[in-house]
Amino acid sequence: MSYYKLKYASIDKKNKEITLTVADSSVRPLYYFKSPYHAEGQDFRDDLKDFVVSMLNGNIQGGQSKIRQLMSFLRHTMEWSCKETSLDKDFKYKVSRLNGLYELLATEIGVPTLLGEPWSEHQTEVNAKIAAYEAESKALYEAKQKEFDEAGIKPVCSAYSSDVFPGFIVLALKDEDTLAVCEKACYEHLGLLESKKGKCVFVHDDGYKLFHALGYGRLLHEIEIDDAVFTEIAKITNVMKELPYPNFDYKKYGFVLEQEVAA
Repeated sequence: MSYYKLKYASIDKKNKEITLTVADSSVRPLYYFKSPYHAEGQDFRDDLKDFVVSMLNGNIQGGQSKIRQLMSFLRHTMEWSCKETSLDKDFKYKVSRLNGLYELLATEIGVPTLLGEPWSEHQTEVNAKIAAYEAESKALYEAKQKEFDEAGIKPVCSAYSSDVFPGFIVLALKDEDTLAVCEKACYEHLGLLESKKGKCVFVHDDGYKLFHALGYGRLLHEIEIDDAVFTEIAKITNVMKELPYPNFDYKKYGFVLEQEVAA
């Protein structure tokens, strides 16, 4: 993913202007240019906050010593004081807490530092705000997990419309050595398996081998697959419009062609 490589950030407090000397990281050789950093309708402090957030989320990287030291301090603050809020949990639960944490750190520490304001005099208050935000994140994540458990929802890290079993979706579950094979109705929202919306079976998968085998046929005839796996898949529906892999014994596990049933 490309980002802006920052050589220098000029912060003019008197005229309330930010000018960045940057280059697009995806273009070689690097070509640096100067650009004002300002969003229409925003005041100077808001522009500074957005700049710090862009540094924290990686859209802008680098800068002179003063900027790098600030980013290092903010990241250490997150490492030691922000154990709950994370990109991984945001992705898992389909929420957005991390950016809010960036905004809090930018507002309470980043902007005052860039303006030379003594924010450390209010460090106890700042720490309390960070702790309160972390508590909110923890409560939200726990509530989402409870909601997921009650609804039979599981986060997914990889998905593939099966070439081996047309009409089936093969899902690698996040944080589990488990594969789900399900009807399309169970995977209507990106990144989430909703197991109660249709038929679904779960099988153990070690190292994505089954995902590759059942998803697009790779390793199908090269690894040893327990017969029970295919028997479980047949429980979803054993009637198929086509049996695409001629060397695979579908009928052994109870799969039949739709046209044969109709006849």
